Amino acid sequence: MRAFFRIAVLSFFFTLVLVVPSEGQNPSGPIPIDKAGSQTGKFQVLLAERSPLNKPADIAKRASQTTSAEPDYDLAKEPFEAYVPKSPADDGKYGLVVPMPFGGHGFPPQKWFDVLESRHLLWLGDSNAGEQRLVVVRIGLALDAVANAEKTWQIDPARVYMVPAAGHSAADAIALYYPDVFQGQISGGTWGWYAQIRTKGTIYHSDTFPPPKPEQLGLAKTRSRFFFAGRESSNPGKVSTEAAMVKDGYERAGFRHVKAIFLPAGEITVWSSYPASWFDQGIQFLDSGAAEANAQMAGAKSAASPATKASAGTAPPAVNPSTPDDPTKKAASALSLARNYVIANQYDAARKKLQSIIATYPNTPSAAEAKSLLKEIQDK
Repeated sequence: MRAFFRIAVLSFFFTLVLVVPSEGQNPSGPIPIDKAGSQTGKFQVLLAERSPLNKPADIAKRASQTTSAEPDYDLAKEPFEAYVPKSPADDGKYGLVVPMPFGGHGFPPQKWFDVLESRHLLWLGDSNAGEQRLVVVRIGLALDAVANAEKTWQIDPARVYMVPAAGHSAADAIALYYPDVFQGQISGGTWGWYAQIRTKGTIYHSDTFPPPKPEQLGLAKTRSRFFFAGRESSNPGKVSTEAAMVKDGYERAGFRHVKAIFLPAGEITVWSSYPASWFDQGIQFLDSGAAEANAQMAGAKSAASPATKASAGTAPPAVNPSTPDDPTKKAASALSLARNYVIANQYDAARKKLQSIIATYPNTPSAAEAKSLLKEIQDK
């Protein structure tokens, strides 16, 4: 009898162990997102429809990918990990964070919950969208997350942020390909760049994904914000690849809003244990540009409206003839174009543009940079 009782107790115990949900799972299963509007805290949802931007051919074109013959995904079989704070911001809107996760890690690290609450940020991530999936699919699922969140909650479009878990593929560069959707990005640990970096005799093999198209690249440079939390180098005298990507990649390419911090490796090791400190720093940096981004988006929307176009056709914009051309700005604009030629491997066009900058604007900072860049590509 005692033996039977022990077996029964052990069987009950192991049954309890087996049914305890693992990290990121919801014991009651996912709920349809159209029923999640009043839900708060951590739970799972099933999205209702795909984003209008989610056409595989369009994604492949933006991210320079090839379309695949493999079957498309079924959104009804893609549960998303959600976290909804108790209240929106003072303006009645939430921010939104979408991860580009490791496989099985679409959930936010538990230590980030307080940041999501205090900053009024929703989280929506697909744990199945890891690196084993096609790039076009991973990007599509992230776009789906934004479109469905915007239909379910009041989302501030200037506070839609991406958190890639790595920097190995074009999917991790989604904020560069879709700056019209994601206004900011927080990267931890490792990240990528769209060109090989050469500086001070060192070659960094940093070209882990294709360069963005000029239209998206221009918007990402001027409006988007990029925050990087990297691991401190084990060799203090050596510049890490990640540090070079920030200084000689993003900053040198003309990105206006970039910030990088470097931390002990223990703070950026295991996704589920990431601390809140650097994530909160990143959100503060991204949020600091929200008002400006909203103003820019409102201006772009107004400029694109039919009324604005009609008035533009009847009344040409006023020009102040007494305002002289600014050679510094013109040189900087030409240098930005030259850099885009280099990124696209159009070295002859880049050399011609750089030589023109040096000849036309010899006393500007851009002319000095043009000379340096010309030397870097002299053998290409």
